[in-house]
Amino acid sequence: MVYSRYLVRVMGETGKDIVTRLFGLILAVIAVQFVINGVSDVVARW
Repeated sequence: MVYSRYLVRVMGETGKDIVTRLFGLILAVIAVQFVINGVSDVVARW
């Protein structure tokens, strides 16, 4: 967090947008995995 201003300046707006979308995709994949794990646990107990 200390160097965030420097990193944004170096990456530019396009780099910032790419990183934002990449981390959003990673977060979505983790969320889907949580849902899959939950559903499979419910089905296995049923």
